Amino acid sequence: MPNGGNYSSSTTVTEPISATQTDDDVVYVTTGSSTTTLAITATEFLGAWTYSEIYTYDLTVTITGSDGSVVTDLGWLNYTFIAAGDATVSGFSFVGSSDYLGGGGGLEGISLVE
Repeated sequence: MPNGGNYSSSTTVTEPISATQTDDDVVYVTTGSSTTTLAITATEFLGAWTYSEIYTYDLTVTITGSDGSVVTDLGWLNYTFIAAGDATVSGFSFVGSSDYLGGGGGLEGISLVE
């Protein structure tokens, strides 16, 4: 950004999730989606600059077994990165979080998402 300026971009991608697996004669059908978003902004004016990046990933999956079992799993990962500076000093901050809320039961250790 010569001579100052601003930049901004945001992209979101949503993808379907679908898989089938058999374990001990039970057919498990997995459906769901994942959504990823990345937003970036940058500014520069008279030698001072800022940059920020915000990332989010969300996952929702439902697993239905032919034995009548149903499990819903949720997961997410988020982070924020911010940097700023000028000709004499600069710094940054990074904050991230993630979690997984698995419905669990007897499905641990079985990879159902392809």
